[in-house]
Amino acid sequence: MNATTHPVARTPVPRDDRDVRLAWACLACGVLAVIVSFVVGGAIGTALGVEEGALASTSVALLVLAVVVALLAVPVLLVWRFANRARARGDARGRVPAIVLTVLAAVVVGVNLLSWLAGVVLDGA
Repeated sequence: MNATTHPVARTPVPRDDRDVRLAWACLACGVLAVIVSFVVGGAIGTALGVEEGALASTSVALLVLAVVVALLAVPVLLVWRFANRARARGDARGRVPAIVLTVLAAVVVGVNLLSWLAGVVLDGA
């Protein structure tokens, strides 16, 4: 066997998992952002005169939804940034927290939006 027919073993490159760890940290911050968004959304509703258990007006609901989306967008954008940086270095493990956080954020926004829409439909009927 010569050098052209025998594959040369590659020297393993040590994995730098910093971006993966940062992606997981963003997932933890995203869970915290969900909790903060519920607290801030309730505080905004209370500050704008929405009584407990009452249906918010369209403008208040859109304002709260915009705040929730803004609070959740920051960790989602950061987790995807770190996941893509890790993937560029050959480490695809950062996709797991990115997908989990994206789904979590979409569910939180969707549930809030759908619950308000259901209240509008049921209150109008």
